[in-house]
Amino acid sequence: MINISKNKYGVNIEITAIPMGDDWNVSITGGERAHIGAVALAIPQMQGEIDVKVLTVEGHKEDQIVSFAAERLAAHFNVQIVVSCGIHRDNISKKDILNFIKIVKEGLSELINTIENEM
Repeated sequence: MINISKNKYGVNIEITAIPMGDDWNVSITGGERAHIGAVALAIPQMQGEIDVKVLTVEGHKEDQIVSFAAERLAAHFNVQIVVSCGIHRDNISKKDILNFIKIVKEGLSELINTIENEM
């Protein structure tokens, strides 16, 4: 299991990645309260394309984060990836949303480097 914590730009996230054979199960949480807002499954296809399926809890907006994260990881490692995400902050601002996206992208880069170093 790999745990990555990031606290920058006035926001915080936790990324936990659990290997499942060659595949990975990744959770991204942040803000004031962890929860499940959206889940994505990314499956590499023969032509190099990635098929991504997303489920989103009504009223939540984490679908873009899980879709991006699952596709990026599946394309990089050519394995199946599940990503769940729940980021909550009361009265969140547009700036905070952009900062959460930025810090998630940084966390994913760190996750990729960590997995590669452990292989």
